Amino acid sequence: MSDEHRTDLTGAAGTQVIRTVLLDGVVGAAWAILRDGDSATLVVEPVVRVSRTRREALLAEGLALLPLLAVDATAHDVHIA
Repeated sequence: MSDEHRTDLTGAAGTQVIRTVLLDGVVGAAWAILRDGDSATLVVEPVVRVSRTRREALLAEGLALLPLLAVDATAHDVHIA
């Protein structure tokens, strides 16, 4: 992980580890699941520039992964910030 993004991904004190996405073997985004009733949205926040091709891959991977992470949700969505 680059020093430039270390604080963005570990919190101000450096003690909280944020869930991350590897892009070409390097930490390139953070992710979280937001719940609203029976729906779950995977929010991906890149810390590097994401190409259209990579963005489409992130969306596809997120849609495949989200039902495993939010098994009780009846609706799933992925949002790339």
